[in-house]
Amino acid sequence: MKVALLHNPKAGNGTFKVSEFARRIESAGHQVLYVSIKEKDWPKAFGEPLDRVIVAGGDGTVSRAAPWLVARRLPFCILALGTANNCARNLGQMQCAEVLLAKFFFAPTKKVDLGLITSPAGSRAFIESAGIGLLPRFMEEMQTLQKKNGSKFRSIARDRLAAAKKFLWSTAKETPAFEAEILIDGENVSGEILLFEIANIGSIGPSLNLASDADPADGLFSAVWVKSEQRKEWLDYLKHLRSDGKSSAPVEQQQCRQITFRKAAVPLHVDGKVFAETETPCCITVYPGALELIDFDNSITRNR
Repeated sequence: MKVALLHNPKAGNGTFKVSEFARRIESAGHQVLYVSIKEKDWPKAFGEPLDRVIVAGGDGTVSRAAPWLVARRLPFCILALGTANNCARNLGQMQCAEVLLAKFFFAPTKKVDLGLITSPAGSRAFIESAGIGLLPRFMEEMQTLQKKNGSKFRSIARDRLAAAKKFLWSTAKETPAFEAEILIDGENVSGEILLFEIANIGSIGPSLNLASDADPADGLFSAVWVKSEQRKEWLDYLKHLRSDGKSSAPVEQQQCRQITFRKAAVPLHVDGKVFAETETPCCITVYPGALELIDFDNSITRNR
């Protein structure tokens, strides 16, 4: 079996011993193609004959790999090395390296949905979420802060998440609401909105459990939004979230298959990629069962 090891060497705290991990795959009789997503030509790996892919990194790495995995119809799994690891947590991929190596080569696969967003600016896929308003502004300002510091916060994941949630709270205090015209499966939702997210999985951004109804394998999105008049409740939620991760988010929520932004002159994010302005009309549709995810929950361990 030929395995592509798609790795983000800067994910988490950078302590993952990738060479040792690759040697263990090879010692089991398989061929490894190591790919660093920090190299400009990393997508060329998908031109090679491959059998399975290990995505070793955080949510950004999974997001970048997803369209290529769909195009090649390649089974993949996640080795979670990031900060929030929303994708890995919600897709049942939080196994350690030892469990992954024990089950990876024999485990069955299951189908996972993907989102597709199309606007006059082009098309882009997402696996986690896409949205407008507060979260893209938070992401943009957080990225600017990280660049100013020269790197990501050099601390453990728990502390990085706590810092991000604190920064989100301060951003939410100052971010203005925006006038939006949105169609959810053809139904018009308009008004002053602070946040609007289309979730394929339940957790978004800095581990915000916003979409309680989201199931990445049901062919549906969960649209969640916060109206301008809910700002106080939203700020209280973010404040409580910093000490109690089980706080319920004050959001409106609706399952759907298609969303259209008819009017929304605010930033847009597609997974971790932020765009300064939403070009409308902007259509978001679900691509059911687009991805082949290795199913560790229904796998068996075999002696090699």
